[in-house]
Amino acid sequence: MLVNAIGNAPQAQLVTPPEETSSSPVLREKVFGLPVDREILYTDHRNAYQADIEKRQRKWIVKLSFLKPFLLSGERILRITPARSPIRWYEQLCTGGLFLGLEKAFLVFTSYRILHIPTDSGYTYRQCIAQVRYRDIRSIGLRRGSLIIAYKNGRTERFGGVAFRERKKIRQLLPALPLMKQVLQPVGRRYLCPRCTTVLSERTMRCRRCELVFKSKRMAGVMALLFPGGAYFYLRLFYPGAVFFTLEALLLGTIVAVQASLIPSGAEQPFLLGGLVLIWAGIKAAGWLHVGHFLKQYIPRKSRLGQWSPSLASQKAFS
Repeated sequence: MLVNAIGNAPQAQLVTPPEETSSSPVLREKVFGLPVDREILYTDHRNAYQADIEKRQRKWIVKLSFLKPFLLSGERILRITPARSPIRWYEQLCTGGLFLGLEKAFLVFTSYRILHIPTDSGYTYRQCIAQVRYRDIRSIGLRRGSLIIAYKNGRTERFGGVAFRERKKIRQLLPALPLMKQVLQPVGRRYLCPRCTTVLSERTMRCRRCELVFKSKRMAGVMALLFPGGAYFYLRLFYPGAVFFTLEALLLGTIVAVQASLIPSGAEQPFLLGGLVLIWAGIKAAGWLHVGHFLKQYIPRKSRLGQWSPSLASQKAFS
């Protein structure tokens, strides 16, 4: 078992949760319908069972009940931790960290991979999910609360904000992850279709299997040009949309007022207008850079995904 590969505590020291005395192995291996490894999920870095850890992990599993169709055959959940999605320094600089709550996510360590699940500020699923296969990882470590993953394709990502109470267990877990030395075609973090679970292509905003359509950069650009904060509203990010709408609307109103001489400016009017236009353009550009970060998360165009199954796809192909 993987639990025997992490930590140095002998098996006799493992303390088993009370419900482990159940005679049914199926019940012991599932929590709310999801397959788990309880000896890792509910134990601390000394491999000892802790009731508060079980309570915490169960609370997070409830929020991740949608994961069942995404899990592969034989795949088990080892550990869950809140964290933040990777964001480039210039994307964060554009908003001064004002919207870091939108970067909240869950990291789910399984026996095969790490699932990255972006959420809203209340850790509610946003119909976005990505995977990091262990075989694509060159190195992985936890430093100052950030999970740093270097991929075999040369890229590096940093998942900040790893929950403080989960860090010791994750540090214990990392050396036991089944990393492979060589991979024929290494890739990095890849997003999965939230409807049919297939790996999405990075070249198109449509799932090649179930044809689910995702928000596009072109339409986001049109909305950003036509409406203040329009790109955010297009992505259903209403809080930053309201902030940028207010800023852009105030600036546009001020520009119109100065142009119509409603605000006395005298000979400095051209310079004042030029400065206001530059500020407006800067806010617009900052918002666009920030929106680009969320466009990479493959947000479905429609909030309701609808039902899909392979049988429906085959019927459509032969119709």
